[in-house]
Amino acid sequence: MAAVKTAVPPIIALDMDGTVFTSDHKTVTPRTYSALAACAARGAQIVPVTGRCEGIVTLDALPPVRYLITCNGGIVKDRQTGAILWADTIPWQHLEKAWEILREYDVVPQLFVGGDIVLERRVYEDLERYRRQIPVHHLPYLRAGRGIVVDSLEQYIRTERPQAAKINLPGKNLESCPQVVERLRALDLFEISSDGMNLEATNRGCNKGKALQGLCAHLNVSPSQVAAFGDGHNDIPMLSAVGWGVAMGNAKPAVREAAAYQTGPNTEDGIADFLHQYWEEAL
Repeated sequence: MAAVKTAVPPIIALDMDGTVFTSDHKTVTPRTYSALAACAARGAQIVPVTGRCEGIVTLDALPPVRYLITCNGGIVKDRQTGAILWADTIPWQHLEKAWEILREYDVVPQLFVGGDIVLERRVYEDLERYRRQIPVHHLPYLRAGRGIVVDSLEQYIRTERPQAAKINLPGKNLESCPQVVERLRALDLFEISSDGMNLEATNRGCNKGKALQGLCAHLNVSPSQVAAFGDGHNDIPMLSAVGWGVAMGNAKPAVREAAAYQTGPNTEDGIADFLHQYWEEAL
């Protein structure tokens, strides 16, 4: 029988899509919400750790969130003060090298810059045509007229010289774009991962685990006390960085192998089950 703890984890880190959200990418089951809210009431920080940029993060379905980790660890933000606590972005010269590769393939590149999505006007003005290559949770953001629209990503990179937290290839993954993955990795400038809905490139060495450890240092919390939940390849560094790394039941095999613990699927209250199993007395 699991040893039941009497104090909740000081940080509960949650991947969003496929982990805390159900299949609609915005809903949290009532039982999971109740367990998270109970932990928050007892002092836990509920920290979304996501590949999304801040502009497309959905927080309405969660208990109050102060700290937010976005872009696969590229940005850590204190939402209460607005302060950026951690930033690990891609130099514009490296974006140029990536673009030289990406322009040869049938992909719809996005840059995540300053909490927003940067995309080309041809995509923005014809969302229906590119719908299959745009995640469903991006569409409300784009249809609301948000985002940074540019005529040419190549020109934008060269003239604006942005520091992007992530290059995002929506609708692609590690298996569907092997040549892109191989060529980007050969540059030795990026971390390449996928959540199944996107192929993602962040700065070399940037990942969710390092960002979460940075937040732990800021809050004077030992990573060994932290609970983290995830399902995708980009969650592996986070699950490996903390004492309570938990793979969801719907996680990919490599994620389950890397995690110290496992729980049920995101659609079946896997997070709530785990919290009740180990912290029942605290809830």
